[in-house]
Amino acid sequence: MRPIISVITVCYNALTKLKITAESVLAQDASDWEYIIVDGGSTDGTVGFLQNVAQKSISRAFCWRSQRDRGIYDAMNEGVKLASGDWIIFMNAGDVFFSPDIISRAKDLLHNLPDDVGVFYGDTLMHYQWGDVVQCDDELNNHNPVMPFIHQSAFTKRILLLKYPFDLSYRIIADFYLYYTLRNLHIPFVHHKLIISKYDVSEGLSATSPLQIALERAKFLSWDKSHFWLFRKMYIFVRAGSVFYLKILLPACIVNFIMKARRRYMKKIETYNRGDTQQGDQQ
Repeated sequence: MRPIISVITVCYNALTKLKITAESVLAQDASDWEYIIVDGGSTDGTVGFLQNVAQKSISRAFCWRSQRDRGIYDAMNEGVKLASGDWIIFMNAGDVFFSPDIISRAKDLLHNLPDDVGVFYGDTLMHYQWGDVVQCDDELNNHNPVMPFIHQSAFTKRILLLKYPFDLSYRIIADFYLYYTLRNLHIPFVHHKLIISKYDVSEGLSATSPLQIALERAKFLSWDKSHFWLFRKMYIFVRAGSVFYLKILLPACIVNFIMKARRRYMKKIETYNRGDTQQGDQQ
Protein backbone atom coordinates (compact mmCIF):
# COMPACT_ATOMS: atom_id res chain seq x y z
CA MET A 1 0.00 0.00 0.00
CA ARG A 2 1.40 3.41 -0.97
CA PRO A 3 2.00 5.76 1.97
CA ILE A 4 -0.36 8.64 2.70
CA ILE A 5 1.22 12.09 2.79
CA SER A 6 0.00 14.97 4.93
CA VAL A 7 0.90 18.49 3.81
CA ILE A 8 0.74 20.99 6.67
CA THR A 9 0.66 24.78 6.29
CA VAL A 10 0.83 27.11 9.28
CA CYS A 11 0.13 30.82 9.01
CA TYR A 12 -0.80 34.00 10.83
CA ASN A 13 -2.07 37.17 9.12
CA ALA A 14 -0.39 36.12 5.88
CA LEU A 15 -3.37 35.80 3.55
CA THR A 16 -1.54 36.82 0.37
CA LYS A 17 1.24 34.30 0.95
CA LEU A 18 -1.21 31.64 2.10
CA LYS A 19 -3.10 31.89 -1.19
CA ILE A 20 0.14 31.28 -3.10
CA THR A 21 0.97 28.21 -1.03
CA ALA A 22 -2.56 26.79 -1.11
CA GLU A 23 -2.67 27.17 -4.89
CA SER A 24 0.61 25.28 -5.21
CA VAL A 25 -0.43 22.51 -2.82
CA LEU A 26 -3.91 22.03 -4.26
CA ALA A 27 -2.46 21.86 -7.78
CA GLN A 28 -0.69 18.60 -6.94
CA ASP A 29 -1.82 15.84 -9.28
CA ALA A 30 -1.55 12.97 -6.79
CA SER A 31 -4.44 11.15 -5.15
CA ASP A 32 -4.88 9.88 -1.59
CA TRP A 33 -3.18 12.66 0.35
CA GLU A 34 -4.41 15.32 2.75
CA TYR A 35 -3.93 19.04 3.29
CA ILE A 36 -4.07 20.68 6.72
CA ILE A 37 -3.89 24.42 7.42
CA VAL A 38 -3.34 25.69 10.96
CA ASP A 39 -3.97 29.41 11.40
CA GLY A 40 -2.95 31.34 14.49
CA GLY A 41 -6.19 33.31 14.74
CA SER A 42 -5.67 35.70 11.83
CA THR A 43 -7.75 38.84 11.38
CA ASP A 44 -6.91 39.53 7.73
CA GLY A 45 -9.60 37.45 6.03
CA THR A 46 -7.78 34.13 6.33
CA VAL A 47 -10.75 32.39 7.96
CA GLY A 48 -13.05 33.30 5.08
CA PHE A 49 -10.47 32.04 2.61
CA LEU A 50 -10.15 28.74 4.49
CA GLN A 51 -13.91 28.28 4.53
CA ASN A 52 -13.95 28.82 0.77
CA VAL A 53 -11.13 26.31 0.22
CA ALA A 54 -12.96 23.73 2.35
CA GLN A 55 -16.08 24.09 0.20
CA LYS A 56 -14.09 23.54 -3.00
CA SER A 57 -11.93 20.65 -1.70
CA ILE A 58 -14.62 17.99 -1.75
CA SER A 59 -12.41 15.65 -3.78
CA ARG A 60 -9.52 15.77 -1.34
CA ALA A 61 -9.07 15.38 2.41
CA PHE A 62 -8.76 18.91 3.78
CA CYS A 63 -9.12 20.36 7.25
CA TRP A 64 -8.25 23.62 8.92
CA ARG A 65 -8.15 25.21 12.34
CA SER A 66 -7.94 28.85 13.38
CA GLN A 67 -7.09 29.69 16.98
CA ARG A 68 -4.42 31.52 18.93
CA ASP A 69 -1.19 29.62 19.45
CA ARG A 70 2.28 30.11 20.86
CA GLY A 71 4.05 30.61 17.57
CA ILE A 72 4.99 28.80 14.39
CA TYR A 73 6.31 25.61 15.99
CA ASP A 74 3.31 25.29 18.30
CA ALA A 75 1.11 25.48 15.20
CA MET A 76 3.25 22.88 13.44
CA ASN A 77 2.86 20.54 16.42
CA GLU A 78 -0.92 21.03 16.29
CA GLY A 79 -0.88 20.24 12.59
CA VAL A 80 0.88 16.96 13.29
CA LYS A 81 -1.83 16.02 15.79
CA LEU A 82 -4.51 16.73 13.20
CA ALA A 83 -2.74 14.74 10.49
CA SER A 84 -3.39 11.11 9.65
CA GLY A 85 -0.68 10.56 7.05
CA ASP A 86 2.32 8.28 7.39
CA TRP A 87 4.64 11.08 6.24
CA ILE A 88 4.42 14.82 6.82
CA ILE A 89 5.84 17.76 4.91
CA PHE A 90 5.50 21.38 6.08
CA MET A 91 4.76 23.99 3.43
CA ASN A 92 4.23 27.21 5.32
CA ALA A 93 2.64 30.41 4.00
CA GLY A 94 4.67 31.59 1.02
CA ASP A 95 6.27 28.20 0.29
CA VAL A 96 5.52 26.35 -2.95
CA PHE A 97 6.20 22.95 -4.48
CA PHE A 98 8.66 22.88 -7.35
CA SER A 99 6.16 21.21 -9.69
CA PRO A 100 2.62 19.72 -9.61
CA ASP A 101 3.89 16.13 -9.58
CA ILE A 102 6.05 16.30 -6.44
CA ILE A 103 3.66 14.43 -4.13
CA SER A 104 3.00 11.66 -6.65
CA ARG A 105 6.74 11.21 -7.25
CA ALA A 106 7.47 11.32 -3.52
CA LYS A 107 4.83 8.67 -2.80
CA ASP A 108 6.52 6.28 -5.22
CA LEU A 109 9.91 6.90 -3.62
CA LEU A 110 8.60 6.62 -0.04
CA HIS A 111 6.91 3.33 -0.87
CA ASN A 112 10.30 1.77 -1.67
CA LEU A 113 12.15 2.96 1.42
CA PRO A 114 13.29 0.60 4.20
CA ASP A 115 10.91 0.62 7.17
CA ASP A 116 13.44 2.15 9.54
CA VAL A 117 13.94 5.35 7.50
CA GLY A 118 12.57 8.34 9.40
CA VAL A 119 13.40 11.29 7.13
CA PHE A 120 13.32 11.48 3.35
CA TYR A 121 14.49 14.71 1.78
CA GLY A 122 15.25 16.27 -1.56
CA ASP A 123 16.72 19.52 -2.82
CA THR A 124 15.45 23.10 -2.98
CA LEU A 125 15.40 25.88 -5.55
CA MET A 126 16.51 28.87 -3.48
CA HIS A 127 15.47 32.33 -4.66
CA TYR A 128 17.96 35.10 -3.85
CA GLN A 129 17.92 38.68 -5.08
CA TRP A 130 20.92 37.85 -7.24
CA GLY A 131 19.37 34.76 -8.80
CA ASP A 132 18.06 31.22 -8.28
CA VAL A 133 20.30 28.32 -7.26
CA VAL A 134 19.72 24.76 -6.08
CA GLN A 135 20.60 23.79 -2.52
CA CYS A 136 21.53 20.14 -2.82
CA ASP A 137 22.83 17.61 -0.34
CA ASP A 138 25.92 16.45 -2.20
CA GLU A 139 27.52 19.89 -1.96
CA LEU A 140 26.09 21.04 1.37
CA ASN A 141 26.94 18.00 3.45
CA ASN A 142 30.26 19.43 4.58
CA HIS A 143 28.62 22.73 5.50
CA ASN A 144 25.67 21.38 7.45
CA PRO A 145 25.77 17.64 8.19
CA VAL A 146 22.71 17.85 10.48
CA MET A 147 20.20 19.48 8.17
CA PRO A 148 21.48 19.85 4.59
CA PHE A 149 17.92 20.70 3.54
CA ILE A 150 15.03 22.92 4.58
CA HIS A 151 11.90 21.44 6.11
CA GLN A 152 9.92 22.44 3.03
CA SER A 153 11.88 19.78 1.13
CA ALA A 154 11.70 17.02 3.74
CA PHE A 155 9.16 14.29 4.48
CA THR A 156 9.27 13.11 8.09
CA LYS A 157 7.42 10.18 9.61
CA ARG A 158 4.46 11.37 11.61
CA ILE A 159 5.19 8.87 14.40
CA LEU A 160 8.54 10.60 14.98
CA LEU A 161 6.99 14.08 15.00
CA LEU A 162 4.49 12.91 17.61
CA LYS A 163 7.20 11.35 19.76
CA TYR A 164 9.64 14.26 19.36
CA PRO A 165 7.53 17.41 18.86
CA PHE A 166 9.12 20.74 18.05
CA ASP A 167 10.65 22.26 21.17
CA LEU A 168 8.90 25.59 21.76
CA SER A 169 11.86 26.98 23.69
CA TYR A 170 13.44 27.53 20.26
CA ARG A 171 11.73 30.34 18.39
CA ILE A 172 13.55 30.01 15.06
CA ILE A 173 15.49 26.76 14.76
CA ALA A 174 13.30 24.19 16.49
CA ASP A 175 13.30 22.28 13.19
CA PHE A 176 17.11 22.15 13.23
CA TYR A 177 17.01 20.93 16.83
CA LEU A 178 14.50 18.21 15.88
CA TYR A 179 16.71 16.80 13.13
CA TYR A 180 19.76 17.19 15.36
CA THR A 181 17.92 14.98 17.88
CA LEU A 182 16.94 12.41 15.26
CA ARG A 183 20.52 12.23 13.98
CA ASN A 184 21.76 11.57 17.50
CA LEU A 185 19.17 8.80 17.83
CA HIS A 186 20.61 7.26 14.63
CA ILE A 187 17.32 7.54 12.76
CA PRO A 188 18.17 6.87 9.09
CA PHE A 189 17.90 9.84 6.70
CA VAL A 190 17.64 9.26 2.95
CA HIS A 191 18.31 11.84 0.25
CA HIS A 192 17.00 11.74 -3.30
CA LYS A 193 18.09 13.97 -6.17
CA LEU A 194 14.75 15.67 -6.63
CA ILE A 195 13.90 19.36 -6.27
CA ILE A 196 10.90 19.37 -3.95
CA SER A 197 10.25 23.03 -3.16
CA LYS A 198 10.99 26.61 -4.14
CA TYR A 199 11.94 28.90 -1.30
CA ASP A 200 12.31 32.68 -1.14
CA VAL A 201 15.34 33.14 1.12
CA SER A 202 14.63 36.81 1.82
CA GLU A 203 11.28 36.01 3.47
CA GLY A 204 12.36 33.56 6.19
CA LEU A 205 13.18 34.26 9.82
CA SER A 206 16.62 32.76 9.26
CA ALA A 207 17.41 35.59 6.86
CA THR A 208 16.34 38.36 9.22
CA SER A 209 17.42 36.99 12.62
CA PRO A 210 21.02 35.67 12.38
CA LEU A 211 21.80 36.68 15.97
CA GLN A 212 18.81 34.79 17.40
CA ILE A 213 19.75 31.74 15.34
CA ALA A 214 23.32 31.78 16.65
CA LEU A 215 22.15 32.10 20.25
CA GLU A 216 19.63 29.26 19.90
CA ARG A 217 22.20 27.02 18.29
CA ALA A 218 24.61 27.73 21.15
CA LYS A 219 21.86 26.69 23.56
CA PHE A 220 21.28 23.19 22.18
CA LEU A 221 25.04 22.70 21.81
CA SER A 222 25.20 23.50 25.56
CA TRP A 223 27.64 26.33 25.03
CA ASP A 224 25.65 28.33 27.60
CA LYS A 225 26.86 25.86 30.26
CA SER A 226 30.50 26.30 29.33
CA HIS A 227 32.99 28.16 31.53
CA PHE A 228 33.79 30.23 28.44
CA TRP A 229 30.16 31.10 27.69
CA LEU A 230 30.68 34.83 28.22
CA PHE A 231 33.44 34.92 25.61
CA ARG A 232 31.47 32.73 23.21
CA LYS A 233 28.45 34.98 23.63
CA MET A 234 30.55 38.06 22.91
CA TYR A 235 31.84 36.38 19.76
CA ILE A 236 28.30 35.50 18.70
CA PHE A 237 27.10 39.07 19.16
CA VAL A 238 30.03 40.50 17.23
CA ARG A 239 29.89 38.01 14.37
CA ALA A 240 26.14 37.47 13.91
CA GLY A 241 25.20 40.99 14.92
CA SER A 242 27.64 42.54 12.47
CA VAL A 243 26.29 40.38 9.63
CA PHE A 244 22.76 41.61 10.28
CA TYR A 245 23.69 45.30 10.32
CA LEU A 246 26.04 45.01 7.37
CA LYS A 247 23.17 43.61 5.31
CA ILE A 248 21.17 46.71 6.22
CA LEU A 249 23.92 49.32 5.79
CA LEU A 250 25.80 48.08 2.75
CA PRO A 251 24.47 48.70 -0.77
CA ALA A 252 22.37 45.81 -2.09
CA CYS A 253 24.82 45.17 -4.95
CA ILE A 254 27.68 44.56 -2.48
CA VAL A 255 25.54 42.35 -0.20
CA ASN A 256 24.40 40.30 -3.18
CA PHE A 257 27.98 39.94 -4.45
CA ILE A 258 29.17 38.64 -1.07
CA MET A 259 26.23 36.27 -0.65
CA LYS A 260 26.70 34.92 -4.15
CA ALA A 261 30.41 34.35 -3.56
CA ARG A 262 29.76 32.55 -0.27
CA ARG A 263 27.24 30.25 -1.94
CA ARG A 264 29.31 29.08 -4.86
CA TYR A 265 28.80 25.52 -3.65
CA MET A 266 25.15 25.81 -4.69
CA LYS A 267 24.26 24.91 -8.26
CA LYS A 268 22.47 26.70 -11.05
CA ILE A 269 19.44 24.77 -12.20
CA GLU A 270 21.10 23.94 -15.53
CA THR A 271 24.15 22.49 -13.79
CA TYR A 272 21.96 20.56 -11.37
CA ASN A 273 19.96 18.98 -14.20
CA ARG A 274 23.15 17.95 -15.98
CA GLY A 275 24.72 16.61 -12.81
CA ASP A 276 25.38 13.14 -11.54
CA THR A 277 22.32 10.89 -11.81
CA GLN A 278 23.15 8.68 -8.88
CA GLN A 279 20.24 8.82 -6.44
CA GLY A 280 19.05 7.63 -3.09
CA ASP A 281 22.29 7.77 -1.12
CA GLN A 282 21.55 6.91 2.50
CA GLN A 283 23.19 9.25 4.99
